[in-house]
Amino acid sequence: MYDDRCDQLAKLVTEWSLGVREGQKVIVKGPDCAKPLMLALEKHIYEAGGFPWFQIAFAESEEIAFRHASDTMLSWPCDLDMEAVERFDAFVLIQGEDNPKAHSRVPPARRAMALAAAMPARNAVMRRAATGSFAWTAAVWPTAGYANEADMSILDFEDALFRSCLPEGKNSVAHWRSVEERQHAAIEALAGAREVRIEAEGTDLRLSVAGRLWGNGCGKHNLPDGEIYSGPLEDSAEGRIRFPGRVLYKGGEARGIELRFEKGLVVEASAESGGDFLAAMLDTDPAARRLGEFAFGMNEGITELCGQILLDEKAGGTMHIALGNGYPQTGSTNRSALHWDLVLDTRKGGRVTIDGRLVLENGVYAI
Repeated sequence: MYDDRCDQLAKLVTEWSLGVREGQKVIVKGPDCAKPLMLALEKHIYEAGGFPWFQIAFAESEEIAFRHASDTMLSWPCDLDMEAVERFDAFVLIQGEDNPKAHSRVPPARRAMALAAAMPARNAVMRRAATGSFAWTAAVWPTAGYANEADMSILDFEDALFRSCLPEGKNSVAHWRSVEERQHAAIEALAGAREVRIEAEGTDLRLSVAGRLWGNGCGKHNLPDGEIYSGPLEDSAEGRIRFPGRVLYKGGEARGIELRFEKGLVVEASAESGGDFLAAMLDTDPAARRLGEFAFGMNEGITELCGQILLDEKAGGTMHIALGNGYPQTGSTNRSALHWDLVLDTRKGGRVTIDGRLVLENGVYAI
């Protein structure tokens, strides 16, 4: 639904997330269902003196590709995508799916091919962003499909989404600047952190972040946002972790995922349902079985998990790990076509200690 909040979100993306300046060229990529947000972005980018360039995807287009493209076609890294990243100054990706399960019957191996094909352009984004020469962000657009996945009405989902990005009665840029400052203080409290231990039912996992940097997720790269994250040492994860609920990724679904790590590598994996999908994602490439991210969700405006990962991973009192690709700015060297965030909701029981110091327990932070 289009309302003033859509315009406010577009203004926030333009001014805060991307910081569009006079003469900059901006890629705006999103689905046709997000037309209101894309048009609002066009207006605000022009007003900031920028040049928007649209990449609009139709809901059925990807399905047609999975049905009719050969393996070679699906695996082709688009030269134009990489050239655009090199020639433009900023990029905003809008995530919105009318049917999040549209590809649930696509063989997981075919989905893995499409992920791998997108990797060169994504690596180019990360490389340029790490030097400060390229700004990017991903924003969520509310759809009936996302609302259905969350067991919400579309209006309730809209309210939840916009509330997590645009706190009522507050200047949005000022709000996210205060989030940046608050999370910076938490990062300072973790200075010199080495060993992380995660404990919950079915979970006892240790990993190291020694020498790695922490990132401050304060609305620059995601909206909604609100997390601090690091890159685990690639060979450090040891033990088990269990994710008891539903896990969604790229149109696939698994429940009750359990992973066992040795020397940083997933050596055992199972799921109550969706085991074939889980196995295929782990086989995306050799680095998919290692961790690229460890993070704490700190957005108290997100009160329940809904199945949309950009919201769920930010929920206050949660933590998540990501299989596969890591962020270069944290020091991670893991490069994979996969980046699959798996959220553990400690509000339902669980704790995280770092170097023996309690940091998070039952959804409450001690930093």
